[in-house]
Amino acid sequence: MCNKSDFDLQEKDAALHERIEFERENQLLKDRLDANKRAWENTRYELDEHHSKMSTISQDNKTLQFEAQVAKSEFKSFKEALAELLSGDGIECDPREDDIKERVKHYRMTSRENNVVSIYETCNK
Repeated sequence: MCNKSDFDLQEKDAALHERIEFERENQLLKDRLDANKRAWENTRYELDEHHSKMSTISQDNKTLQFEAQVAKSEFKSFKEALAELLSGDGIECDPREDDIKERVKHYRMTSRENNVVSIYETCNK
């Protein structure tokens, strides 16, 4: 037969065992919480890195767009200046690629013709 002290001892053991289980579970929950905090911090860091890269890419894109506009403007100015240089002999050269090419071909042909005439005149002297 169990006496009161055996019963108290069993209650004490059960309470101690329950306390140990609660402490183990509490520690397990703390460890999981710490792991989740680390995962959150890592994810936050990755997100910050992503935002930083996106900002850099956006700035690079703006810079490239600006540089492209500058190059386009410079190219347009170059074609206009070249067309102006190629205009003459009563022929107006538009600052379009095909007109510039045609005008250069014209000058090349004229130059060749002048060279042939010059060589012919030199030979006939």
